Amino acid sequence: MIYRGSATLFNPNLLAFWASLVYLGCAYCRYAYKQHQKIFLLGMILASAAIYMSGSRSASYLLFLVLFIPILLMRNRLNLLALIVFPLTILTIYSWARWVVTFFTTSRLGWNEVVLLGERFRSAPLYLINYILKFLGYSEYSFSVINVPGEVGFSMTDVPPEISISIEGRFAGLGSDSGWLTLYQDVGLIGFSAVILACCFLVVWGIRAYIADRSFSSVYALSILFYCLLTGLVMRFQIFPVWLFIGIFFIPCFVYWQRTTFVVRE
Repeated sequence: MIYRGSATLFNPNLLAFWASLVYLGCAYCRYAYKQHQKIFLLGMILASAAIYMSGSRSASYLLFLVLFIPILLMRNRLNLLALIVFPLTILTIYSWARWVVTFFTTSRLGWNEVVLLGERFRSAPLYLINYILKFLGYSEYSFSVINVPGEVGFSMTDVPPEISISIEGRFAGLGSDSGWLTLYQDVGLIGFSAVILACCFLVVWGIRAYIADRSFSSVYALSILFYCLLTGLVMRFQIFPVWLFIGIFFIPCFVYWQRTTFVVRE
């Protein structure tokens, strides 16, 4: 039994998705509004804590992957803070709940649940690798994964059933968690191709804006776009309020891209 935070969204993955977008927004605003850097830094920390409490592995690793985009595209102004704050907050919460809290209290009531959330993040990459090795028929090369349910540790080289269900549920069957697969099942190849074409147009539009204006605005607009597109692999963007969250963050991106490309044409 793992307790995961969902706030008022009634779904932990939705909370993590929203918190990830907020994190990207705060990371950008920290550069755009330098007089309020501390406030937006606090927003990044709180968003990271929300992702931790949600226990959403897919959202966390997608966000960590997307955070490399500003580093790769803004080499002349390399800033690792946005990339560091997120994993550092996750590690701090896990370390505090796992080790530090024992110095202040003898009761671990409630803290073990917080530790288990951290174990989800720590073991997810190895479980994914083990699943791929098992799928390819190389189970003998599986990695040993150490979990800490409560205070009892155990070693496991196989993939637990709940992990297999979590992975396969995103890429197989009707009503899967993958937004792109669900889209294909709903509208067929022609409709799916039309949406893919529209997404390619957005990517090209964003890249053109970056070429015209190599600023933090263009970089983080691309980062938000790629995060939303990649989220479609692990979450259905057709459900409410996922599409609403995407729309909220796409609106300023569209306005910026339109202004930037309009200036170039003029």
